[in-house]
Amino acid sequence: KTDSKIILDQNGAESLLGKGDFLYKSPTAADLVRIQSPYVSEEEIEKIVEEARKFGKPSYVDFDLDEEPESAAVDEEDEELFEQAWEIVRVDRKASASYLQRRMRIGYNKAARLMELMEERGYVSPQIGSKGREILRAG
Repeated sequence: KTDSKIILDQNGAESLLGKGDFLYKSPTAADLVRIQSPYVSEEEIEKIVEEARKFGKPSYVDFDLDEEPESAAVDEEDEELFEQAWEIVRVDRKASASYLQRRMRIGYNKAARLMELMEERGYVSPQIGSKGREILRAG
């Protein structure tokens, strides 16, 4: 009980059964959550790792995190969607990804990308906090 209080800042670890029984402390929740997971022994893990090693060396993708991503090329279909989106924003005077998402019945990622394109092309201002974007072009 003392170890639980010292390590987790709460009681509870003393009631764990072991072998896959553990407590999870979420950064957003005040209380610990008791979770049961399948128990995997060290021997089983070693067997899995050995089996994976038979497939050769891993290939890693090297990401250069300092590099700014280039603006993705826009194909004809995306350009057509962009024109539809700009017409909606221009006429309705509402420049937000969620508004485009509802009006055009598209996913959030596509709507957000369309808003980014409008920003890159100077049609709308950048998003600043919760304040809406300003429409910079009339037509």
